[in-house]
Formats: sequence, structure tokens, C-alpha cells
Amino acid sequence: MAGLLAIVISSGDTSVAGVVLRLTFHGRFRIMVVRLRLSRHIVLLFAALLFLVVINAVWLYLDHSVPAWDDAYYITNSLRTYDALTDNGLLGFGRQFLRGMSTKPPLIAALPTPIYLMVGRHPRAALLVNLAFLLVTLATTYLLARAFAGRSAGLVALCIVGTMPMVYGLSRIFLVECGLTALVTLALYILACADTDASWAPCILGAIFGLGLLMKTSFPVYVAGPMAWILIQGGRATIRLRRIGACLVPLLMIAGPWYTVNASAALLTALAAGSADTARAYQTGGLAQTRDYFVNLMNCGPRLYFVALPILAILCIGRLSAPCRRGMLFCFAAALPIVFLSVSHYRDLRYAAPIFPVIAVAVGILATASISRFPRAAIVVILLLAAGTADMLDATFGFTTSRFEGGGLLLSIPRFSYVRPPQRVPSPYLELLTEMQRRGRWMVGVPHRLVLASDTVTVNADTVTLTALAARIPLEVATTAYASSAGLPQLLASASYFAYVDNAADSPFNSLGRAAITLVRGDPHFRELMSATLPDGSHLHVLEALEPPSEQRLTQSGALAEKIDAPPDCSIRFADGIELTGLSVQRVPSGIEARYRWHSWRRIPRNYWSFGHILDAQGRVLAYLDHPILPQTPSSQWEVGDSGIEKVVVRISATGSAVPQAVRLGVFDRETGDRVPVLSSMFPLADASTSTVVPIN
Repeated sequence: MAGLLAIVISSGDTSVAGVVLRLTFHGRFRIMVVRLRLSRHIVLLFAALLFLVVINAVWLYLDHSVPAWDDAYYITNSLRTYDALTDNGLLGFGRQFLRGMSTKPPLIAALPTPIYLMVGRHPRAALLVNLAFLLVTLATTYLLARAFAGRSAGLVALCIVGTMPMVYGLSRIFLVECGLTALVTLALYILACADTDASWAPCILGAIFGLGLLMKTSFPVYVAGPMAWILIQGGRATIRLRRIGACLVPLLMIAGPWYTVNASAALLTALAAGSADTARAYQTGGLAQTRDYFVNLMNCGPRLYFVALPILAILCIGRLSAPCRRGMLFCFAAALPIVFLSVSHYRDLRYAAPIFPVIAVAVGILATASISRFPRAAIVVILLLAAGTADMLDATFGFTTSRFEGGGLLLSIPRFSYVRPPQRVPSPYLELLTEMQRRGRWMVGVPHRLVLASDTVTVNADTVTLTALAARIPLEVATTAYASSAGLPQLLASASYFAYVDNAADSPFNSLGRAAITLVRGDPHFRELMSATLPDGSHLHVLEALEPPSEQRLTQSGALAEKIDAPPDCSIRFADGIELTGLSVQRVPSGIEARYRWHSWRRIPRNYWSFGHILDAQGRVLAYLDHPILPQTPSSQWEVGDSGIEKVVVRISATGSAVPQAVRLGVFDRETGDRVPVLSSMFPLADASTSTVVPIN
């Protein structure tokens, strides 16, 4: 059998392609004609979508940089969610989804799970979720502009939004704003079509609202303006109990369970993100920074598109059709959150990401109207799109050594750090941690503590934690960032390893980094273990403590040959089936020794840790007794009635008034940070009944 495939390009107005397939079977000739009538518009649409998605996919393929801070935190939680599914099934997945991220909505951590199941447990695979969200943003922006001003406006809006640094930059980093932008744009499209009596619209809108709330608590802020405008325009016709119910039911089914458990913590986190303290740390809170905020925000457009808005508006003034005027009013209502962002403390640039597709829609509407009045305006629009596309390609791949910013109209990368050329050289974190594990004195099941004295884009606690979790290396990562000067000596004393980068500037939250480096380098108990050059040219140094910071001797039910003296009886019962039936906390020559006798009064659902804050007479924390409870047999494996004894010794020097007086102890889930409530205790309770205060003998 021989076959011949010929593609004939038609010159008609309604089609550009027809496919003729000729098949020959043993001398008999048959002709089958399959005609694919594809409009030029459809070809351009799919070509633009494919081009914009492929550019970002190529960037992700070429880039070997490590996630930093928030994106590392989210990918870390995505791995924990996947591990919960593979280790404990759907029940474990559901428990992790509800409690794994108690302060932030968990949808972003759950979405990579199907990808991990298909391609393996690779952290960078999570970024494939962003490509799907980018495609949704592009397609929905096209549909939104088309709904108001036709297909040409949709194509212009699509090309503009795809070349906006805010949009394609965030698609390359695992942050919630990429998905949030897609969901907000999708919700805006449904709202724009809300005046149609389609029965499916309220249900779809409710589902999108539920997903949006699970993506970020602030989702309603970005859709409140258009909703209010539609309600005002439609009056009572849009407020029907049946439609409201059809919207609320899927919303509550999707977002209700998580917010029922975590609403208060999520709300406090959302408020803290815009607190005055955060604004002062980032220097974004004062009136003097308002101008800089808008300058930087327009740079993410880039500024070229914002400048085009008034120019195109002048060209088409008086010629906007009724649907176009409605579209511009809708875009104005959808852009109102910028007022809230600019006058509040929420001035991180990425918080404004959901507004940028609206800007693209407005430019698309005005561009189409301008061309209808002045056909030569098409040249201006083509040059506009060409400049934006060239800027995206240059910023993405770094074709030029010194970027031409067009007098400030194109992207200035230092003003928006999420856009950069791909890093071709892999970071050495995995090799360093593997070598540390090989050369160090690692106890199976007990994580050693690495204290970082640097808090930079490439060297921070979240990045190292992600690397260790991805490689299943039992390492606890702490940082001098956010530490207090009073607690710094105890933090350094708890370190098995200490690491810092030598030529990095301190972040606003790491004021003690330099002091920690000076203390450790002058401490004879530490020696340099290894060093490595990072892709950015900085040098990372890793020091090892010559003595273990704390000694843990564990026995469970007398299974080990080495015995520990049983502590005196006590009674401290926690929720989730765990209790202390014996406890001793006393001073010893090397510091503080704590002996625990744990008991399970029912099946324990998780592998818990114990925290212990050693306090002086004024209640200041001098040191920590935090440790996993009997890590050789984690608490989730205990049967009802099991008991185990363990001992923890922490070095501490009592000088001046810093004399240990008591220990504030309790039980917590290290993955989520949630404390287990104390049901009863023979000692005074503290911290809303999540800890108990035990005197030191």
C-alpha cells in the first residue's frame, strides 16, 4: 500500500486549507477528499497560542535555577501532598490538603500531584501546571476581548497579554499569582457573559470562585468591581435566588471544607501580608514610594502598552460602538483593585498580576476601534505588537548583552526580577547535601540541623529544605533570618552544620547574618567541611560542628540494649491520642537534660514532634528541646497502649540573669506547624492550651 498526502492551500476568504488523501490498494485507485476549512483567523489564533506557550516551555526546559522563598515553599508542600497520597492513600491526601497549609490556601500544592504521578517526583515538573494556567489566561483574554469587540480585538489582546512581562514572567515561577490570574480572567469572562440567561453560567462561576478562594484568599478583591457593576446594570433581573443558589452550592462544596478548618489562620496570614511591618521591611508603605510603585508596575506591562492606551483612545474617540463602550467600562471596573493595592500595604508587584489581562483587553478594544476609523492605524498596532514580542524574546533569552529599553518604554529587568534569561548551569545543592550525608555522622531517621546565615535568592532556608525533601535527605534547615539577638547563641549551639555565602548582602530580615558568621568562624567547635561556587559566582561555605549539638538516646518498650532511667510519673494528655506519663527536666553539667515517657491512649494519626522552649525567669527563650518523638518508631506506627522513653540533652550556658527556670513544652506536626491541644495537665497551661509550663529541677 502506498499513500500520498497533499496539503492544498486555498486562496478563498473563508478557508486556507483543504486536505486531499489518495490511497492505492493493489492497483485499485480510490480517492478520498477530506476538507478542513480553517479560517485565517483560526490559524492565526492557534499559531499565536502555540508560539507563546512554546516560548515559555523552552525557557523552562533551558533553566536550571533553584526556586527561592515562596516558590520553594509551595513546591515543597506539593511534594508533601504527593507523598501523603502515595504513602497513605486518598485519606492521607485529604488530610494533607486540609491541614498541610493551614495559613495559605492549598490548591497550588495539590495541582502538581497528577503530573508527579505521570512523570515522577521531580520538583521542576510542578512548573508544567503554570503552562496550563498560561494557556487558560491567553485563551480567556482572547474570549473576553472578542465578547466586546470581535475577533480582531481578541487576537490583539491575546498577543499583548502573552508578551506582558508580568504574565509570562510569573508563568516561570511556582507562585499562586499565575493560577490566580488565570482564574480571575476566567471569572471575568463568565461575568461578562452573565447577562445571557445561560443556566450553566452561575454554576461555572461558583466553581471558579471556589477554586479561586483555594488559590488565594484575596480572590474576591479582583472580581468585586465587575460583579458590582453588573448588578447595578442588571438590577433585580440579575439577582435571582435560583441563580444565587446555583453559584453558592459549588463554591461551598469546593472551598467550604478547607475554610471551615483554616479560615481564621488564613485570614490572619492575608492581613499580615499587607501589614505596616511588612511594608516597612520592603520599603513599600509610605507615600513617597507610591510613585515608584506605579513606575515599576507600568514597567511590568511593559510601559509601551500603557502608553498605547491613551494614544489609541484619542484615535478612536467618538467611534466606539455600544459593545466597545460596555467593554471599556467593564475593564475599568475590573482594574479598580489597583486603587486598593496602591493605597494599602499590598505593594508587591505580583499582587497586581490579575489586572494585566484587563489592560490587554482594553488595548485590544481600542486598537480595533482605531483601525476601523483610520485603517492606517493598523501599522501602529503591528509595530506595537512587534516591539512587545521582540522585547519578550530579548528578555527571555538574553539575545543582546545590553538591552535597548526604548527610552524606558520596554522592560527594565532590574525593576521586575521575575523575568530573566534561563540559568544554564545547575546549582550544586543536591551534590553538597549528598556529600554532607556521606561524610557526616547522620543518624537514620533523625534529621540534623543546618543553620543558614544567608537569606538570598539562591541561598535560603526554603530552597535548601526543598532540595533535601526532594532527595529524601533527613535535614532540618533553620536560618538566622527572623531570629532575635537573644536567641542567636542558642540557635547556633543547636547546629550540626552551618552555611553561608561570602559575598551576599544581608536581606531586610537577616540583620544577624554577619554576626552569626563572625561567631561561628571564631568558634573552635566548628570546622569548614566543604565549599562550592554557585552559578551566580558567589561562594557557599559549609561548616560542621565537631560535637553533636544535642545527644539523643532513645528506647522504646525496652527494645534497645541501652536503657534510660525512667522519669518520674506525670500526667499531660494531648489530643490525637498522645500523652506524657513520665517527665523529668533538670540541669546537668552540659546543659539541660529532659527525659520523656510517651504513651498512646488511642491510635495516633501523624508523626509528631515535641517542642520545648527553655525559659528564664522573665519568660525569654534561652534554648530549644525540639525533636521528633521516638523517630526510630514514629508515633503514627504506635499501637494503642504503646510506651517509649527518650532522653534529650541540649547544651546551654547560664550567664548573668539568663538562668533556665522552666520549659514550655508541647506536641506539634512539623509539616504543618500545627500544635496539638493539651486536654489536661498537672502543670500550668499556656498559649491557648497548646503548651504546658514545667519547672526545671
